[in-house]
Amino acid sequence: MLETVVFINGSGTKDMNQSFLLAASLVFIAGSLVVLLVVILTSKRMVKPVAESYEKQKQFITDANHELKTPLTLIRTNLDIMEAETGSSEWLSDVREETGIMTELVNQLVELARMDEEQIKLDMQPFNLSDMALDIVSVFEGAICRSGKSFVTNISPEIVYMGNEAAIRRLFSILLDNASKYCDPDGVIRVTLEKGKGRRPVIAVDNTYTAVCGIELNRLFDRFYRADKARTYGSGFGIGLSMAKAIVQKHHGEISAANLDNRTIRFRVRL
Repeated sequence: MLETVVFINGSGTKDMNQSFLLAASLVFIAGSLVVLLVVILTSKRMVKPVAESYEKQKQFITDANHELKTPLTLIRTNLDIMEAETGSSEWLSDVREETGIMTELVNQLVELARMDEEQIKLDMQPFNLSDMALDIVSVFEGAICRSGKSFVTNISPEIVYMGNEAAIRRLFSILLDNASKYCDPDGVIRVTLEKGKGRRPVIAVDNTYTAVCGIELNRLFDRFYRADKARTYGSGFGIGLSMAKAIVQKHHGEISAANLDNRTIRFRVRL
C-alpha cells in the first residue's frame, strides 16, 4: 500500500495574513485619530460658549464690585454727616445696617473673584493647624452654646500643615458659621480634625439638620444656592460654601457634603 505525503507552502498565506493585519491596524489607528480629532474640534466648539459665559460672569462680578463700592462708601459717609447733624434715629440705623450687609456681600464677591483667578497663588507656609482650629472653635463656642446647641470638638494636637493660614482660618470660619446657622434648635455641632491617609489633615464639621433629606447636596457649593428655600433674612448670601470650595481647591484638596443619618449633615475637607 502506497502512502502519499503532500507538502503545502503556506508562506504566501502567511504574508497575506500579515499584510491584512497590518492594513487593519493602520485603518484602526487612522480611524481612531480621525475620531479623536473630530471629538477635540467639536468639544472645543461646544465648550467655548460655556467658557466664554463663565469668563463674562467673572468679569461682570469684578465690574459690579467696583461700581458698587463707590456708592456704598458715599452712603456711609453721608450717614455719618447726617448723624452728626441730626443725631441717630431708627431710620438711619436701618440704612446703616443695610449698607453694612451690602458691603459684606460686595467684599465676599471680591474675595471669591480673586480665588477664581488661576494665576493668583497663595503664600504657603507651615503652621500649627491644631492651634488655629482651637482658636476658631473658641470664637464660635460661646455663641453656639448660648443658643442652646451642644458643641463637641475633637481636635488632634500638633498637626502641622503647609498652607495659607489666613485662607484656612476663613475655611474653618465658613464651615462653623454655616453649621451654627443651619443646626436645629437644641441640636449638636461636632468639629473634628485628624490626620488621614498619607498624613493629610481631614476636617469634618457635622450638625443636626432635620431637613437634610430635602437638600440638593450636589448644589451646596454652587454660588448663591441656599438650603433655606424661603431665603429668610439673615440666612446668608449663599457664597460662603463656594468660597470654602475655592479655598480647598487652592490647597489641592477635596470638600464634600454628606447626609449621615437623615438628620445630620457633614462637611468633610481633605487638605
